[in-house]
Amino acid sequence: PDKTELTETISRKFKRDLAEHFLHSGHGQTVLEIGGHHGHTTRLLSRLFGRVIVIEQSPANIAQGRLTNRDAPNVFWLRMDAYSDAWTRLVRNEVNVVFIDALHDFGSVVSDIYNSLGLPGVHTLIFDDYGLPHHEFGVRAAVDHMVRAGRLRCHTLLGHAAGTPFCDPSGADCLELEAPEGAVCSLPPPS
Repeated sequence: PDKTELTETISRKFKRDLAEHFLHSGHGQTVLEIGGHHGHTTRLLSRLFGRVIVIEQSPANIAQGRLTNRDAPNVFWLRMDAYSDAWTRLVRNEVNVVFIDALHDFGSVVSDIYNSLGLPGVHTLIFDDYGLPHHEFGVRAAVDHMVRAGRLRCHTLLGHAAGTPFCDPSGADCLELEAPEGAVCSLPPPS
């Protein structure tokens, strides 16, 4: 589904941009998805990457995500709270790319970034909802903070551009992106 049909997923344009970006580089890599919800983004990731590890705390979401991805043998669901459980259980996995789409407040996103950077092999982070209009305390504020701190270098924008409206399926609740929908960031080379 598209973000206009199900606000908890990414837009079709984001999916196309993500596929174009990782089409030739993802197959030999492992992606960690933080926040799997019902597995719609997971489905795309399973086609782009060799292995997908999904962190999701809700048993109901895991059940639905497994159903959505029942024909994807390279997807592994891990019931885990990204904010209260230790990430040490992940360090034995060679994770290369992390898709961050769980809680969207500043502190949670910064926590996701620091925990991701602590995993061996991580070189790329993908952020959904970068352009949502709560910049001062949301995803974009956290990402921009980490860029200013020299921890990330964002180079590719994904999805819809700033100014694009998103409405819930009823059309009653709308918001306008203040920046692009998503971003791909890399770790800067060691200095």
